[in-house]
Amino acid sequence: MNFDIREFTAKDIDQAIVLWRSCEGIGLSAADEPAMLESYLRRNPELSFTAWHDSELIGAVLCGHDGRRGFLHHLAVHPGYRRQGIGQALVSR
Repeated sequence: MNFDIREFTAKDIDQAIVLWRSCEGIGLSAADEPAMLESYLRRNPELSFTAWHDSELIGAVLCGHDGRRGFLHHLAVHPGYRRQGIGQALVSR
């Protein structure tokens, strides 16, 4: 299966929230409201990524740092697309 990895941008936030809510084990909080996520992406440019199959968002990872430590938040792959290397590709990127 072919998929594309792209930088996570503000326009992807609503779809990412839908994806995260559909995945067991992903807990969202007030810090995951769209305005907060947009701010996070601005503070951590070019670190977060999305995976796409055609025009469907099938994976996402939110990444950032505090100047010393790196963090991965909400790494998720749509259940119908798992075990195809998408999560690994997101982390590697």
